[in-house]
Amino acid sequence: MPRAFLGFIKDANDGAYVSVEKIHHIEIQSATAVDIHFAGDDGAAGSAELTCTSGKADDVAKEVARIAATASGVVTIADSLNSVFAHGDITAVANYNVSS
Repeated sequence: MPRAFLGFIKDANDGAYVSVEKIHHIEIQSATAVDIHFAGDDGAAGSAELTCTSGKADDVAKEVARIAATASGVVTIADSLNSVFAHGDITAVANYNVSS
C-alpha cells in the first residue's frame, strides 16, 4: 500500500500531517472528544484531539480508523483553520501536541 498521511490542523501555527504508520491508537475521551495518539520519529509521542457532535464520538473514531486503514496519499482529517473535516460530525481540532 502506498504511504499515507492524515492531517490535523488546529490553526495557522499548530498542526501536522502524520504518517498512518505512526498512529498508535484512537481513543474516545467523551461524548464530544476523540484523541488520535501517534509516535514521533524521534521517539516522542503526540496526539490530536478532535471535538465532535455530542454522542457521535464513536462514529468519528470509527471513521478515522477506517480512513487510516484504507488511505493512500494525503487525507485531511480535520483542518480547523479552513473548516475542512473528513466526517460531518467533526467540529474542530481542539488540541495538537507532541511531547519530547
